[in-house]
Amino acid sequence: MPVASAEHRSRWWLLGIVAVGSCLRVAWALYATRPAVGLHDPTFYSIFAGQIADGRGYRLLDGQPTAYYPVGYPAALAAVYWLADLLDVVHDRLSLVVALNLAAAGASFALVFEVGRRLFDHRVGLVAAAGLALMPNLVFHTGLALTETLFNAVALAAVLVVVATSWRERHVGALVAFGALVGVSALIRPPSLLFVPVLALAGARSAGWGWREGLRSLVVPALAAAAVIAPWTVRNIVVMEAPVLISTNMGDNLCIGNNPAASGHFQPEPSCLDGYGALRRPELEVRRDADNRRRGIEYIRNEPLAQIRLVGLRLLNTFRNDTDGLRAAESYGDDPFIPGPTRTALGVAANVTFFATLVLGLASLVVCRGRDQRRPGRVFVALAGASLAVTPLAFFGDPRFHVPVVPFLVVGAAAVLVAGLDRLRAR
Repeated sequence: MPVASAEHRSRWWLLGIVAVGSCLRVAWALYATRPAVGLHDPTFYSIFAGQIADGRGYRLLDGQPTAYYPVGYPAALAAVYWLADLLDVVHDRLSLVVALNLAAAGASFALVFEVGRRLFDHRVGLVAAAGLALMPNLVFHTGLALTETLFNAVALAAVLVVVATSWRERHVGALVAFGALVGVSALIRPPSLLFVPVLALAGARSAGWGWREGLRSLVVPALAAAAVIAPWTVRNIVVMEAPVLISTNMGDNLCIGNNPAASGHFQPEPSCLDGYGALRRPELEVRRDADNRRRGIEYIRNEPLAQIRLVGLRLLNTFRNDTDGLRAAESYGDDPFIPGPTRTALGVAANVTFFATLVLGLASLVVCRGRDQRRPGRVFVALAGASLAVTPLAFFGDPRFHVPVVPFLVVGAAAVLVAGLDRLRAR
């Protein structure tokens, strides 16, 4: 079959995948979208987005300023709220959460297709897009005011800029676009900042870059990302009265994950959180963040051997299951509405799909080691995915933290499946 014809047909297949993935998400949203119950992340993200959309700024309901959560996701959701209010089209803000997630998920299917197609071929792209569309846990995230769905779309856009441009002639425009997208994604989930040094590392390792090209690939994206993040940092200097780069929760996360009682998962530690009751924001957040950074670093320095045990526990807790979206849909146990047998079946489907993808994704690191497979773009994608996977190992583990790694895993899994099919055909 001519290449042009195959690629044309692949676009129609992609359209079908987007349609199926979207229908699954709409069906799940109709069944499971409910107001968040309890003081969990979806509650806070919804509150912050509403405050921004209503013109009050990034503040708590009592008017106190905050920078505890990165602003990217609440700001994006607030923009959707604001636009809906302006056009007077949708007044149910839960429906707007679903709309944003549907748009981001659909974009992710197309983006992961392009990444897979450019790294391998259109068949890998289609299988990767189908894997992302059908992944149960990603479907469960549809009705949730959580960062993962939007982050995956923006992170994949940054990755596509890298794999779609020449490694021999890395243009400044592409580096700026990559850095800007990294900056946007970091305002949603900061670990994506590691994509910038990963690009330089992949270029030096697999593209034969000298120090000049390596330095340019590091400095230009870093400056572009900094330019995107700078307005938020300036806001924090003015409103929070401190040079907070992105958020004030890193200190809490570091202390919760590094103390004598740390267990490798999220477990509030009184020594990290108590003693600030007399303070109000912004002083409370800024001081506790600084104190807890110091406490966490001191524990790591004084108890280095404890990190061996804790890193293992964090890794286990991050990848122990793929049902975080299911738990979040029920407000982490505060609103159990799914019948027990249904919940069990959905959890089994999510875990089986995820662990199969994880095994195949990791296998791609071995299967795709031929000379042709060691293209710089493939090295970059592997390292970028790994950077997102290892970030929680410095803090604490949670299954939600591996969700941003899933798009990278499905590309590798797709490559293994297509390679296996080709070998069967060859026989």
